[in-house]
Amino acid sequence: MKRCFQSLLGMVCVLLGSLSVHADELKVISVTSTRTDTHWLYKVLCDKPVEPLVVQCLIDVDANLKSGREGGYDLLVEGDLLYQFNGPDPAGWTWEQIGGITRAFNGNAVTYTVPISHLTSKSLRMQVRLLKSDYSTVLGQMDDVSIQIDDLQRVDQANRVIVPLAPVKANRDLSARKRVQQAKSFYCYYGSGRVGELSAYDMVILHSPQMDVKDIAKLKKQGVVTIGYITVGEDDKLSEGNGNGPDGKASWFFDRDNDGKPDQNGIWKSYYANAMDPLWRENRVKEAVRLVTEEGYDGIFLDTIDTAVLYPETAPGMIQLVRDFRKALPEAPIVLNQGYTLLSQLAPMSDAFMLESFTATYDFQSKQYMLNYPSSMDWHAHKVRQYIEPVLKKNPLTVLVLDYAKPDDFKNIQAAADRAATFGFLF
Repeated sequence: MKRCFQSLLGMVCVLLGSLSVHADELKVISVTSTRTDTHWLYKVLCDKPVEPLVVQCLIDVDANLKSGREGGYDLLVEGDLLYQFNGPDPAGWTWEQIGGITRAFNGNAVTYTVPISHLTSKSLRMQVRLLKSDYSTVLGQMDDVSIQIDDLQRVDQANRVIVPLAPVKANRDLSARKRVQQAKSFYCYYGSGRVGELSAYDMVILHSPQMDVKDIAKLKKQGVVTIGYITVGEDDKLSEGNGNGPDGKASWFFDRDNDGKPDQNGIWKSYYANAMDPLWRENRVKEAVRLVTEEGYDGIFLDTIDTAVLYPETAPGMIQLVRDFRKALPEAPIVLNQGYTLLSQLAPMSDAFMLESFTATYDFQSKQYMLNYPSSMDWHAHKVRQYIEPVLKKNPLTVLVLDYAKPDDFKNIQAAADRAATFGFLF
């Protein structure tokens, strides 16, 4: 509902002519802008904290100094609202609310998000004023800020820069399995969007439903091999199934501790699943086929294979499950996550093998990212020599390394990348 903006600023208009100006008290350092498909985002940065000041942003949308309020300003952003000047006197202060916006304070900065639909032009001129909370004094001001909406850097809804698509892969016409063999880069991402960034990699491991099917299709069109996540040794939820399992749940759950409840992974809070159970294998194959045929993935990433190590009596069932995947999806790349001891039997049906926390890891006890202890690195190196190297002599698997570090911990990231490279693995 529109309303006339007279109550608060109506009183201010009486004072505007006698406002005292102390522009040296506070400086507007910069006004920077980005945009999404639907919104204009701009940030006002000052040399001191912005709250609890009044920030007024006067906007000229038609490059006509004679229209709108004095100075040619047609729109006003104040608080979390957008106003349009509709007074008869350009020197007056009569505004009509035309929509809401969002704003966020962060120390010396305040960021605004304005719907582009409220802008009648894509070429803007703006004046930013910082006033005392009682509107008596202008403490700082920046004039003639020019914004060309169509020229702004595009970001997504999380304010991440939208990266343009990388060139189409030269080997796009080869089969997905062949392209996994030829892959020189990969990325594991369980979020949404970021298609431009992901398009730079040869292979990406993604998670549904976070990744939209349209984005999966875009990546495939560029020749990126898209791999969908599926858990094969744990159930993310307490499935009812046939009710023949612990606590009346699905028959594929374990109850090794005999507490009458399904055994749970204490870290991830998921539930260990028995691959010896035909119903579990049927459930997983159905999900894998859905990922490929409905979500549009090229292949599948098999997580939690190590349940067959924790429950070694189920190893034959895990091997059969991978065999079932290959039968149901003969053209789909299959990427294994861990499962050293099963690798020699799974490799003929698979295309890639991932090592997690090979050099850098996250310690759940200390809740810190860290390099592995030397003893742990030695253990991994021994497993590579014992299980991986013999398999690679017979099977052309692509070996991937997924390590964990803070994004700005360049030292540990480089150490992990260098160690992976010494083994000839993708990082």
